[in-house]
Amino acid sequence: MSISFREFVNTDPPLIAEIWRKQRRFRGLVDRISHQMVDDSILSRPYFERAGLILAFDDGDPIGFVQTGFCANANRSDWDTNSGVIAQVRVEERVDTAEIADELLQMGIRYLVERGASIVYGGGRFPFAPYFQGLYGGSRIPGVLDDDHLMKYVFERAQFVHTENVLIFQRRLSGFRTAVDRQLMSVRRQFQVTADSDPKFADWWEACTLGSSVRTRFELVDRRTESPAANVTFWDIQPLASCWGVQAMGLYDLQVSEEHRRCGLATFLVGEALRHLSQENVGLV
Repeated sequence: MSISFREFVNTDPPLIAEIWRKQRRFRGLVDRISHQMVDDSILSRPYFERAGLILAFDDGDPIGFVQTGFCANANRSDWDTNSGVIAQVRVEERVDTAEIADELLQMGIRYLVERGASIVYGGGRFPFAPYFQGLYGGSRIPGVLDDDHLMKYVFERAQFVHTENVLIFQRRLSGFRTAVDRQLMSVRRQFQVTADSDPKFADWWEACTLGSSVRTRFELVDRRTESPAANVTFWDIQPLASCWGVQAMGLYDLQVSEEHRRCGLATFLVGEALRHLSQENVGLV
């Protein structure tokens, strides 16, 4: 047995897909991955650096990899090399999995620090998630999933600090009915809902991470002034949802203008959006 490591080369996508397919299955990890999915979620990003993707081999056979990247700057117009992220550490199950994962992690950290990172995040969470949208997590990449024992333990062994918890909510749309009360009836009289199946991206970072996805934005518009008051945006969670056996959309952005908050607009808009999606045969949000 001879373990070696090297940077990414152009012939590696099938090897990365092979390593991924050998991972222990859990709900938030896509299983039927292809080298084209690797291209789409990693290599197609304009900020991809091959030196930040490191593979491990045993006598020439691929057994693991670490993918590193950087976070978005404050206005999400570019990346910020001051903040690095270990997006994924994947190693096939074997007796020395922990040791190989630890070494890959340390190599990833060294690369990020050499590129200028003063802080390194373990596991991506928006906006610290440059890669793997649609392959890991759900509506947004939420950090490290509880079921992801390999990633949890490798970061714990390296003494990463647990900073916060993220809750993931899911709603089946079969039989969905919108709420009805006096406040929501007043909102319905004052506002109308419009849908945009090809909305503009909010910023450069959103275009990079969701550029190839199918998205729908619902907007709440004042009937009298025709001015927008709120919007909510969903994306088709692919290819991850295909593993769940259901058409799923992820709610990833909800905005209400400050002067209209605490008036029921968000409740009304999300309800109308879910009703519309259910009519389009979406089964899960």
